[in-house]
Amino acid sequence: MLLFGPDGDLSRTIAATCRAHGIEAASGPEPCGGPSRASPEATPPTKSAVFILAAETTESLFGQTLSVAARRRLRSCENSICDSALAAAGADGARRVLVACDARTLSFGKRLRAERWARDLAHRIGYEGRINGYSDLTTSYAVVETEDEVQLLADAIVEWHQGGAPAGEPRRALAVLR
Repeated sequence: MLLFGPDGDLSRTIAATCRAHGIEAASGPEPCGGPSRASPEATPPTKSAVFILAAETTESLFGQTLSVAARRRLRSCENSICDSALAAAGADGARRVLVACDARTLSFGKRLRAERWARDLAHRIGYEGRINGYSDLTTSYAVVETEDEVQLLADAIVEWHQGGAPAGEPRRALAVLR
């Protein structure tokens, strides 16, 4: 499994849960810019890619009022994640892509915007994948709203990676993956 995102509590919990279930979790570059934790050449072939938007990134994207500059940053981040997801599908063999958004610091209304954006991004990745010949690429998204959902998400990701419920179907644990 490839984990794209900063080394925060969410990505550490996901990586630890994967290791506990015998799943190798390699680190990829942070989505939406930022320092990279590993070079893309160092990643082994995988069947799953998880793009984690940390609380700081989510806050910077959705924590302020919408402006032209904010919309431009959102679109740039969306393009970056979509391109990376398609690259993971092509070069690394990923057939499952998850967009995980940490919205614990956002207000209710901004959390709804973040969830809608993550859902639309997952749909876009699936659409772009089909256009580019990855007909077996499935996409899902998750929005973490409370501390309790962090471990639930990590457990759901392990089940998802191992081929649990099909993409888009409600999951156990409050349907953490959507």
